[in-house]
Amino acid sequence: MSPMVLLLVAAAVLLALPESAAAFPIADSGRARCAILLDEEARPAERRAARELAEHLRQMTGATFSVTTNPGAARNALVVGPCAVARQALGEDTLAALAPEQFLIRTQGRHLFLVGGSPRGTLYAAYHLLDNVLGVRWWTPTYTEVPRKRTLEVRRLNLNVQPTFEYRDPYLATAWHADWAARNRCNGMVGNGGPNGPADEEHGGGFLIYAGGSCHTFDQFVPAALLEQHPTWFSEVEGKRVAGQYEGQLCLSNPEVLEYLIDAVDQTLQKTPGATNVSITQNDNVQYCRCARCAAIDAEEGSPAGAMLRFVNAVAERLEAKYPRVMFDTFAYQYTRKAPRLARPRRNVIVRLCSIECDFGRPLSAATNRAFAEDAKAWAAIAPRLYVWDYITNFTNYFKPHPNLRVLGPNLRFFAEHNVRGVFEQGTEITPTGEFEDLRAWVLSRLLWNPYQDDQKLIAEFCDGCYGPASKPIQAYIKLIHDLQEGSDYYLSCFAQDPAPFLNAEAMARADQLFKQALAAVAGKEPYEAHVRRAYLPVQSQWLTHYEEWAKEVAAKGLPAPDPAPKILREFKQLATALGIRLYTSSKPTTEMIAEWEQRYGAAQ
Repeated sequence: MSPMVLLLVAAAVLLALPESAAAFPIADSGRARCAILLDEEARPAERRAARELAEHLRQMTGATFSVTTNPGAARNALVVGPCAVARQALGEDTLAALAPEQFLIRTQGRHLFLVGGSPRGTLYAAYHLLDNVLGVRWWTPTYTEVPRKRTLEVRRLNLNVQPTFEYRDPYLATAWHADWAARNRCNGMVGNGGPNGPADEEHGGGFLIYAGGSCHTFDQFVPAALLEQHPTWFSEVEGKRVAGQYEGQLCLSNPEVLEYLIDAVDQTLQKTPGATNVSITQNDNVQYCRCARCAAIDAEEGSPAGAMLRFVNAVAERLEAKYPRVMFDTFAYQYTRKAPRLARPRRNVIVRLCSIECDFGRPLSAATNRAFAEDAKAWAAIAPRLYVWDYITNFTNYFKPHPNLRVLGPNLRFFAEHNVRGVFEQGTEITPTGEFEDLRAWVLSRLLWNPYQDDQKLIAEFCDGCYGPASKPIQAYIKLIHDLQEGSDYYLSCFAQDPAPFLNAEAMARADQLFKQALAAVAGKEPYEAHVRRAYLPVQSQWLTHYEEWAKEVAAKGLPAPDPAPKILREFKQLATALGIRLYTSSKPTTEMIAEWEQRYGAAQ
């Protein structure tokens, strides 16, 4: 077992003293030494756990592992889920007390028990054993690394594990794959479905299932089409009533608005019987109501968040009896980010604090992020259920190098230490695109489960696993752009515009050379070469954007020259097309950007 795997196991929650020195036998010289025991009435996720164990252990050892519901079928058993054998051995009370994603991995007698809460605990126990104990890595949706060992045994274990954050959502195309998300224990909005299908019962479902939209829902529940008939339902700004997703908000002090929205939410919930959440969130603009009544509430509360929270509390209180298991969430976003003086979220209200204004090149402890950190602390003091909506990409250019990898760990530790219970990391959403998307998704999956891991070692581990012989030059590139960012005073926004002074001709010439070294190291070695070529796209896109200026500058300085622009464009177009990369920015298709480059450099074949 590798030192990294031992570290991850030790970090989980850890080991009691072993019952004996004997290890649990899994395979001997390619022959199975145990069976997988499952209850006859096992849930879909538990059945998947058994299948995943059987298949991955087969790949590891070459042995065939039977899945049985007969307790007498094997002398040694991997006991999956709360079957009769598990209940008798571990105790009914112990199993009943497990939280939904908490699990036990315990060697007892001749059996190794993998048992967790419902719906995902047992499935996560199986993945924890394969991943953190046995060294399987699901790096990307299409690349899994399985160690090979024909003789395999596991030392006696006594683990009791649960995640730091109850809601864990790296919102990247990688994590929209239900298999990848379940295996890496991400439980986010993949549950609502996506291009690769929803996280169904077999995958443990999703943690959040929204009735209606998941954000900016004022216009959904009280549409702008009602403005002419009911102008006072909408926000008053400079004496004028305005409405619409990007133009206005609601008048939250108007009791008619409250009644209308409660009815609309009720109807939406009736149409979504499995919903866990409903979002009552401001439209995506800052045109909040300044009418006399709303202004008085804002003055009393010291923030427009006061009127918002009073309004959402009223909705949640009215509908709680009818929908006792539904949480009502709202934003602390832009003008509502500052916590109110008096209002307090009800027990069935989630506040989602949004970090959109932050400097993502520096941790929340930095001076540039002090205001957000103080707001986070204020919400942590009053919100029984606080989530964070964080941002991990650059929406104005998904391909622009975005050196935020050094802040992911420190910021998640800050959230954990300030009562945050769920984190949504908004990235490039449902289209494969952007810089180091797979790396970010995998590293975040680990940190969202346990933010107290060494984030830099996780990055290095991913590079070793996914880029193979090219790991060193890839890590050198990551260090280069992060050192340049940290050495500048550049404010790394999630809407960062060109030019970024630290991403200049000299820096990108060095970056280009590092990627050429990386490609030389993996030439003809798949899948490493494909992974490196994808990671190269952001550097190539920067050269295509600035080629005329930068090529002259590097020539004048005697720096290594990049490839000719038509060659770079041809490679970029071919790979972007093959990967199905639809978006260059949050609103600009990649095909449109390529067409602009073709006008400058000639058509790419």
